[in-house]
Amino acid sequence: MKTGFCSGWVSCLTSAAVVGGTVFVPLASAAAAMGSPNPFQNAQVGLTYPVYQPTTTLGLPRSSFKLFSCGVGKEESLFATYGTAYTPSTNFGKTKGFSVSEGYPMFCANPGISKSVATRTVGGAIIHVSVYCDPSQFKNCTLASGVKNGYLLQWSQPYKPTQTLKKRTQIYLDTSLLTLAQALSIAGGLTPA
Repeated sequence: MKTGFCSGWVSCLTSAAVVGGTVFVPLASAAAAMGSPNPFQNAQVGLTYPVYQPTTTLGLPRSSFKLFSCGVGKEESLFATYGTAYTPSTNFGKTKGFSVSEGYPMFCANPGISKSVATRTVGGAIIHVSVYCDPSQFKNCTLASGVKNGYLLQWSQPYKPTQTLKKRTQIYLDTSLLTLAQALSIAGGLTPA
């Protein structure tokens, strides 16, 4: 059981804003204003790690896209949301949606309190599956609880030999009212921007 993630590539932050189940430093970047109508391609211009965008969105429209500062001399992290579960954040668990968060070599966030429940392999990536649960409910928190409580999928995205940027982007996928199969489908549908 885990009461939160603060591993080697996750920086625990104490003074930050909460968006969905993930905590972020609220400093947006100018890199998002590069000129393309595709914000993922715009972000790639200013970042040295591969940026991925979902091709599977379950028909949910993108509701936000932001880059967050991880501090001086560190790469920014990307945060994109689909659906209405995160707008406002009080919709989490009430409406369908998901968020994709990316960073390298770490992601500047603490995803919140979750219980590690499984691993899955998708496209060569080992995905760590957790379920958001109140610590007092950990005993009853199962893989099936993720539909109601939200799943947190975390992995290092393998790069393809044809990619120019040879870094393994760290990715979080948060869900609200989606099945694990839907979450894994979104994870498997991420493509380089």
